[in-house]
Amino acid sequence: MKLLKNRNLWISAAAGLAFAAVIYPYHHDMYVSVTFTYVCAVMNLFSAVLFSILLYLKLEGKFPWDSLGSVVMSLLVQIPGHMLFSSINWGSWVCLGLIAAYLLYCWVIWRKAHPLTKEQKKRRCIAILVLMLLGSCLWGYYSSPVLRVRVFLMQYQDMLEERIQAANGDINEVEGVFLSDPMPVLCGIQKYDVWPGDHDMMEFHLFASGFGSQTSYYGCYYSFDDVPLPYCYATTGLVQEDENFWTWVGEGDNHGATRKLSDHWYYFEAHF
Repeated sequence: MKLLKNRNLWISAAAGLAFAAVIYPYHHDMYVSVTFTYVCAVMNLFSAVLFSILLYLKLEGKFPWDSLGSVVMSLLVQIPGHMLFSSINWGSWVCLGLIAAYLLYCWVIWRKAHPLTKEQKKRRCIAILVLMLLGSCLWGYYSSPVLRVRVFLMQYQDMLEERIQAANGDINEVEGVFLSDPMPVLCGIQKYDVWPGDHDMMEFHLFASGFGSQTSYYGCYYSFDDVPLPYCYATTGLVQEDENFWTWVGEGDNHGATRKLSDHWYYFEAHF
């Protein structure tokens, strides 16, 4: 322990480097541009440096309690960026978790120095209940891919249809319309594909979960003939489960489903 105590700077630096290496942004070239990858890497590196500095100050017994507000602000300013890139960078989720842990630690220390009155405790209980309610709503939203896709279409369906119709129903012209327009990136579409065939389809990838070969993809597609189609226009046949819901099974454990949301618009999920 004495050896470690005299190596606080090295311990903090090693912890920062290890943290930066572990949270190096996971990305797939098909979904994330090189620019976004670099931005994620810089953000993660900034968080790693800050965390290592705070660790060093704590080990040295010089944690700046007198300027706790500055520490809290340095943590808070990272949250918007990590939340923005959390859908394409799993390292941002790690950073957000550590930021939350640091903020909780700071709050506990501050609360010990400023105990609550009886009235303040009552208000805190009410605030906690409200936050729990909001948290449950957010959890319900993010744990339901269909709901997330429905919300997306509520916001952008008209805009997407305008661009699809600008191609005059020609599937070969649709991609050119979208390539000349930054709107898909601005509204959070990670990838879009045009699939010509007996029934033309334009597919929009919105989010994914998992890593490598154990990945699930979610999104929606516009069916020009308003018929359900399998993921990526695969040759796998669809099995109708009810009036507006179909499933498909591929090789191995590959499987997925599609659901009609509105005229021409369908939800899809694909698990590999």
